Amino acid sequence: MEKVRRLFVSALLLMAYTFVAAQTMEVSGTVTDANGEAIIGAAVQEKATTNGTITDFDGNFQLNATKGAILVISYVGYVTQEVLAGQDLRIVLKED
Repeated sequence: MEKVRRLFVSALLLMAYTFVAAQTMEVSGTVTDANGEAIIGAAVQEKATTNGTITDFDGNFQLNATKGAILVISYVGYVTQEVLAGQDLRIVLKED
């Protein structure tokens, strides 16, 4: 009976982990200015969390975020923008 109980608890933990893992997605994209120039070092953060990254030399970013999350993209001298998380995002920041 104890063996069955341990197996049941293990299965429940595995299902819970699978459920939590299924709630995240890989988000990627590029941040540019109005002229199409890459913005290097722009902050890309999942709203209301500490989860974030910065853009690379080509303006590209990649991070894991919660499905349906809002991303906040900011850079000094530009208007902060919020977008729905997704793949292959093309974000154009406007000068402030």
